Formats: sequence, structure tokens, C-alpha cells
Amino acid sequence: MPTFFSLLPLSLVIVGVLYLVLARARRARASDWLALGYTAAVVLATALLTLWEAARELYAEMNVAVW
Repeated sequence: MPTFFSLLPLSLVIVGVLYLVLARARRARASDWLALGYTAAVVLATALLTLWEAARELYAEMNVAVW
């Protein structure tokens, strides 16, 4: 999980630069979709990582309860 959070600032910079390039090229719709897609990807990745960790904790608790 530390890898995800260490790559987040770098990806934010890359997407910000792409957004500015598209916005200056008068591609407003493309730049908006880029920002929306990036936001959706970050939210989805965070949700999946949270579910993964919750499932691991549940599995660990079930193993302790069985033994």
C-alpha cells in the first residue's frame, strides 16, 4: 500500500500537465474527461485497497477464531 501513496503525487503532476496541455489546445471536453477519469481511478483504487485490507483482516480474525 505505500507504493500506491508514493505514486499518487507523481501521477497528479502528470495528469495536471496533461490537463493544462489539453486545455491550452482548446480541447476542453478532453481535458474535463481526463480530470474526471483520473478522479474516478483514484477513488476506485482507494476503495479496492480498502476492501482488500478489510478482507485480509476478516480472514485473519476467522483463522484466529478457528484455532
